[in-house]
Amino acid sequence: MENSGKLSGLLSKYFEGSCSQEELEELFAWIRLAYEDKRLHDQLHHEWEKAARESLSGNSIRPAFEPDWPRMLSRISGSTPDQVENPVLTHNRPWKWAAAAVLVFALLGTGYFIYSPPSSQQQSLLAGEKHVIQPGGNKAMLILSDGSRILLDSAANGLLARQQHTIVNKDQDGRLVYRLTDTEHITGPPEMNTVSTPRGGQYQVMLPDGTSVWLNAASSIRFPSSFTGNERRLELSGEAYFEVARDEKRPFLVSSGTQTVEVLGTHFNISAYQDDPLIKTTLIEGAVKVVEHISGRSEFLRPGQEAAIAEAGQITLTDAIPGQATAWKEGKFTFNGESIEQIMRRIARWYDVEVIYQGNVGEAYFTGSVSRFADVTDVLRKLELTGTVHFKIEERRIIVMP
Repeated sequence: MENSGKLSGLLSKYFEGSCSQEELEELFAWIRLAYEDKRLHDQLHHEWEKAARESLSGNSIRPAFEPDWPRMLSRISGSTPDQVENPVLTHNRPWKWAAAAVLVFALLGTGYFIYSPPSSQQQSLLAGEKHVIQPGGNKAMLILSDGSRILLDSAANGLLARQQHTIVNKDQDGRLVYRLTDTEHITGPPEMNTVSTPRGGQYQVMLPDGTSVWLNAASSIRFPSSFTGNERRLELSGEAYFEVARDEKRPFLVSSGTQTVEVLGTHFNISAYQDDPLIKTTLIEGAVKVVEHISGRSEFLRPGQEAAIAEAGQITLTDAIPGQATAWKEGKFTFNGESIEQIMRRIARWYDVEVIYQGNVGEAYFTGSVSRFADVTDVLRKLELTGTVHFKIEERRIIVMP
C-alpha cells in the first residue's frame, strides 16, 4: 500500500473496468486491511464514494448505501461471503445494509457496475433474445362530463370539445390544453373531466388556470373544466408532476389517497399508486402543505424535501434525492437503494407487463439510472449484470428469479 492517491487510482480503474489481475489483488488487499484498521476503513469508504461519483461524469446519482465489503471481497477473490470474517463491520458499526443479502451498486445506463460474472447455473436467459415489448409513450383517454370518451393519442390536433366557457384543444405538441373563453360570466356547477393514462402511457395537460400537469403511467386526474369559487381542486390517482400557476386568492389543492396537498404556486411531484406502500410528495420549488386525512396531521415542505405517508397516517419528512422524483418526466428510470420489487412495479406500469417471481430473489438493492425508452430486454440485461437477479420473458410476462 502506498497512499490515498494509489487507492484512488485503483478505484478509478475498477469503475472503468480496466483493472489488471495484479491491480485487483492490490485492491483486495486494501479491503482486507480495512477490516482491521478503522482509519483505513474510513479512507477506503471515502475514496470509494469519490470514485463512484466521478465515474458518473456529472450524473446526479450517488451510492445510497455503504459498500458491502464482504461481498466485494468474494467477487474479487472468488471466496464466498460467509468465508470472510469482518469484526469491524459485524461488531462496531450500525450499517444500514446489514439486513440485505446483497448490496449492489448497479449504475445503470452509464456502463459502470460492480460486476459478478454469472456462473454456469446463472447464465442469462435473455442472452441473444429480443422481445417485442416496447416502452410506453404518449397515450391517454379524455372523459368528458357527459361520458364521452376521446382517445387522445389518436385524436387529431385542434379543437376536441367545448364545455361551458372552456374550449379543449390538442396542440401541435400533443398536449391537452384547456382555455377559458369567458371569465366574467361563469355560472352553475363546473363540468368535471377526467384524463387517464393506461399502463404504458403518459400525457401532459394544461388546466384552465394555466397549471401544467404531467401524468405518469396508470394515472388519472379528475378536475373541473373551469375553476370557480375560492379554490382550485382536483383528484389524483397514480403519479403526476405539477407546475401550478400562481393565484394567491385561490389555493390549488390535490387530493390523492389519504392526503391533500395545498399550494399557491409551485412545482412538485406526487406518487400515490395503490400498490405502493407510501404516498410521496416531493417539493421542487415553492411551498406546499401536506395534510393527512385520517390523523389530521399536516406538514409544510421546503424545496428539496419529501413527505411520505404510510397506511398508519404518519407523515415522515426526508431530504429528497435530487432528480429522483422527477426522473420519469425526463424519460429515465432512476433508482437509489431500491429493491427489485420496487423496480419491477415501475417496469410493469411503463411496459404494461405482468411480473412473476420464482424463488427467493433476496434483498438486493440497486442504484442508478437507465432510459425509460430502452427496450425492456436491454433494461433487464443491465440489472442482470449485477449477478444478483435473472429474468425470463414469456409473451408479456417477466419472470424474476435469483
